[in-house]
Amino acid sequence: MRKSFLTVAAALICFSAGAQNYNKEFIKAVKRCIGKDFRKYSFLSYPLDNYGVLTFYRTSPTTNHMISPSFKTIGKDKPTNPDEWLKMDNNVEIGEGPSIELSDKSQREMSVSTILPKLFNILKISGKYKQESVVESHVHFNAGYSRVMDPDKAVALIQKIPSVNTGYVNKDLVYVYADFVINNMVVDIAVTGDMEGSLDAGLSGFPTVDNVTTVGDVDLNFSVKKNSKGSYTVTFNRPLIIARLLKYQPSDGTLESTGDVAIAKVPDPSLLVARK
Repeated sequence: MRKSFLTVAAALICFSAGAQNYNKEFIKAVKRCIGKDFRKYSFLSYPLDNYGVLTFYRTSPTTNHMISPSFKTIGKDKPTNPDEWLKMDNNVEIGEGPSIELSDKSQREMSVSTILPKLFNILKISGKYKQESVVESHVHFNAGYSRVMDPDKAVALIQKIPSVNTGYVNKDLVYVYADFVINNMVVDIAVTGDMEGSLDAGLSGFPTVDNVTTVGDVDLNFSVKKNSKGSYTVTFNRPLIIARLLKYQPSDGTLESTGDVAIAKVPDPSLLVARK
């Protein structure tokens, strides 16, 4: 079995790299949902609706590169139905955790530090974003879900994808074995006049029907409704991936869960998306 030379200290640093964008109350809630394997997960810097469980990378290049994101692996387009998105064509096991409730302070912190910067980036107005211009914000979502890969089903899937199968045959894969997602996220915000102007300008390039603007991005899909002057509701149309557990392919060539954890061996896809 390939050994991972991570010390406990290094593992904790890797864990916290993406987690620094989330407030402590939210991280504790995620820990309660995930349980004993929590420290093996790495947080994405920003929530995404792709690159979760069943995403595959090659380990041989100097810099790991992705060869198959989640929905390419199962041969499907990302569904708009949240339940279908979660089930991944029945190729994963799903466990629902307890509900996550955040204080008003934590809701604001999560909104202004994690969610809104990503939205402004997608709208190509990131230079206009200022936390102090967000007068009020509330974040709502349902319970979190843990999803775990079924190794036998995964092997059957990747054998149909030449680039992934080559890595599999060569015992050269890193893969997302499990992830943690939240569903039905809605963010209500009130902003100052200067940010309102920037936000309206950014939204103007996307289709709007009945005062609801739908923003379609390859890695995130959401809609924005303008309720009144300076007041908006942002609804994420698919579940969002928060954290992932990555593993090396074991040296025996299987995809069993005994593979070493590959923390920090793979670029954070949310950062790569942000650089587009």
